[in-house]
Amino acid sequence: MEGRVRPSGGSPFNSNRWASLLAGLVPRLWKYCLACVMLELCCVMVGLSGNQETLLEEAGHDFGMVPQGAILIHRFRWRNPTREAIEVTRIQASCSSVQAQAHPQRLEPGATGFVEVQMDTRKLMGKKHVVITMDRAPARRSERLWIKAEIVAGVMVHPGQLRFAGIDAGSAAEQSIEITRKGGADWRIDEVQAPRQLVAVRWETTFRQFGEVRYRITARLHEIAPSGDWIETIQLRTNDPRAPILGICLEARIRPAITVSPAELRLPYTGPMGEASWLVLRGQQPFRIVGIQSVPAGVHVEAEYERPQVMQVVKVRWERPDQVAPGTIRLATDCAQQPSVEIPVRVRMLP
Repeated sequence: MEGRVRPSGGSPFNSNRWASLLAGLVPRLWKYCLACVMLELCCVMVGLSGNQETLLEEAGHDFGMVPQGAILIHRFRWRNPTREAIEVTRIQASCSSVQAQAHPQRLEPGATGFVEVQMDTRKLMGKKHVVITMDRAPARRSERLWIKAEIVAGVMVHPGQLRFAGIDAGSAAEQSIEITRKGGADWRIDEVQAPRQLVAVRWETTFRQFGEVRYRITARLHEIAPSGDWIETIQLRTNDPRAPILGICLEARIRPAITVSPAELRLPYTGPMGEASWLVLRGQQPFRIVGIQSVPAGVHVEAEYERPQVMQVVKVRWERPDQVAPGTIRLATDCAQQPSVEIPVRVRMLP
């Protein structure tokens, strides 16, 4: 009886079967990977299209010629043109003598702020060009700005700036600095120019001997100077043709006569109809609200006009937040130091 060999149908491997499975699986995997790549590219392009506009209003600032030891400050205005909040995650300068900080660090949609850059020239000399890099989120982008200055050898200033800090509105104040020129007995300051009529400047020679000259520069801040933080440059005109103009930074931080809490009114994009909020105005002296100069569309303001008080409470109503136009509430007061009070109104947009 002849033996018969039976086919082993239970074998775990069948080349034809696996080949057919792979032939059908490879195109599907290829289509899946291609779809993932295209989706990622679309997300990147959408992010770039929504954030391709620069945040900074200017790319750089030139301080010009300055004496050694000067503290130089410049504020770069920045704004958020997107529909989502932007946060500054890192700011780095290419020079250790330069510091930069964003105010505020998180900027809401449509809001504005500034990046304050400060250069300390005590350890610097000659021409300096510094680049500041600002990284922001959620978009993976970096903003770059620059500052430059020429630190003049042989001319020193102490302290490094004219700084008025913690001054109450309506108060006068004086600050002085000393300018020293070594190696030039005939060097002189012919003129000192202040950019505003709010500051009066005088100068006098305090020492001239042994090839060294010293000047005292005194700035007087007038009572009518506006409240807030502002920075200006005072120019010293000299008889040196190599450095005819030297810049000195003047920084003023004047406390307002009237403060507002909250300083900014932020409305939710969605919420109950007929919502209301309150603004608290506090003055250094009793004052009255004499009128409402302007309000954004969709906002109603109610204030008391009768009695002068140190604290005034203002009611702000809106019917539908999605119909409120971003803007500013302007209130007129009888306070001589602050005749107008401004409160920005913003609407938190949907993500």
